[in-house]
Amino acid sequence: MPAIQSMTEDGWIWWLEKMGRLSAEQIKEWIQEGDCVQWFCAEAEMQRWLEEWEIKQADFMRCIQSFSKMHEVWTELAARNSNDGHITYAKWKAVMYATMERGKTLFCTSRKDQISL
Repeated sequence: MPAIQSMTEDGWIWWLEKMGRLSAEQIKEWIQEGDCVQWFCAEAEMQRWLEEWEIKQADFMRCIQSFSKMHEVWTELAARNSNDGHITYAKWKAVMYATMERGKTLFCTSRKDQISL
């Protein structure tokens, strides 16, 4: 029975005026300071999330650029080779990277705020 009773008692924060001998004005200032701390923490968290989003965008753009470069490399290898098997494989890889590079248009057109490539 004592456990149930302790769950229904008011928390310590409601007893500040009596326990801490704080005036109503001091409690108001204390609450205002707590609100400021919470606001600044939320702002810092938002900025961290924004930074992470920008990092992910940069990673994505580097990935797209690497697909473009690999497409060029495999196309060049296919053009310079004389072995039919090597040419076929190189063309297959070039098409694969070209297809992955075209994925950027799907990403960019599905977003409201366009990313410049």
